[in-house]
Amino acid sequence: MAPSCSLKRLAVCVAICVGIFAIGIIGVCFYVWETNNDCDAVSRTNATATGNTESDTASNGMERPCEAGDVREEYTAAGNMTTVNSNLTAYVSQPREMSCKGAVLVFHDIFGLDIGANRAAADELARNGYTAVLPDLFRGNPWTSSSDWRQFGIWMSGHPQERINNDVDATLEFIEQSLDYDDIGIVGFCWGGTQVILGTARLAARIKAGISFYGSVQVMTPQDILAMRAPTLLVHAENDTVVPLAAVQNQEILLQDANRLLRSVDDNDANIDPSLVTFVKVFEGVEHGFAHRGDRNDPFIMQAAAEAFSDMYTWLDKYLPKRN
Repeated sequence: MAPSCSLKRLAVCVAICVGIFAIGIIGVCFYVWETNNDCDAVSRTNATATGNTESDTASNGMERPCEAGDVREEYTAAGNMTTVNSNLTAYVSQPREMSCKGAVLVFHDIFGLDIGANRAAADELARNGYTAVLPDLFRGNPWTSSSDWRQFGIWMSGHPQERINNDVDATLEFIEQSLDYDDIGIVGFCWGGTQVILGTARLAARIKAGISFYGSVQVMTPQDILAMRAPTLLVHAENDTVVPLAAVQNQEILLQDANRLLRSVDDNDANIDPSLVTFVKVFEGVEHGFAHRGDRNDPFIMQAAAEAFSDMYTWLDKYLPKRN
C-alpha cells in the first residue's frame, strides 16, 4: 500500500508539528514571565504599603514610625492634666520646691500622652527645677504600638502642621500668661524632635533654646536645618534605623560649613552668633528612642540616656535665663 504522505508531505507535517510545539513553549514562557512580573509588582506595591522599602518612608514623606520600646506603661505621673483651651489639654509638671529656672515646652513622640515615657520626660525636667508643659498635640489620637503601619500616612495627614503650630502657639501663650514665664525652652523626642527643629525657626522670638532628641532630619531640607534661630542641641543615636546616621552626618557638615557648630556641648565660641549656635552629638551603640524609651534594664543604654539628659541640662542652664 502506498504511504499516506509523501516525503514532502511528511516534512511539512513535521514542520507544522514543530512549529505548534514551539509556539506552545513560547506561550508557556511568556505566561511564566508575566506571572513573575505581576508578583514583583505586587511585592513592590506591598512593600510600599507596609513601609518595607529601602528608604522606609511613606508616600507623604514622613518617616517610618519607630518601635515603641519601653513606653513605661506602669509609670505613675507626678504632674497633672490641665486645659489650655477648648481644643487642647496639656500635662504640666512643676518643681516641688521653689525654682528660679525657666519653663520648657515638651514635644512628645508619635505615641503622644498615652504613654508614660513622655510624661516621665516632663517629670524629669521638673525634678531638675524646670516647669515642664507637655501639650497633647494629637488631641487624643496618637499612634499606638498596635497601629497598622500601612495606615501611618493617613493617620499623619489627620494632624496637619498648621494645626500643630496653632496648638503650640496656644501652649506658649498658656505658659507666658497663665504660668507667668517669659523665658521658655523647647525639648522634643522623635516626632517631637523634628518639631523642635521647626520651632527654633518659627518661634525664634519666643524661645531661648531647643534640644532635639533624634529628630527626623532625613525628611528635612538644608533650608529647614539652616533656618534654626535659637541655640539648638541635636541628639542622635548611632544605630538609629529611623533616622539614618548618614543624614545626621550630612546635617553636621551643613552646620559646620555654615560656621554654626560648637566643639562640645559646653563650648563657648565667641565667633558664632548666639542665635545660630548648634551642637550635634551622636551616642554610640544605641538605637532610636534610647534617651526616653530605652531599655531601663540595660546599663549601657541607661548610661547613655543619663548622659543625654545631662547634656540637655547643660544646654538649658547655659541658654535659658533664670527667673528674676
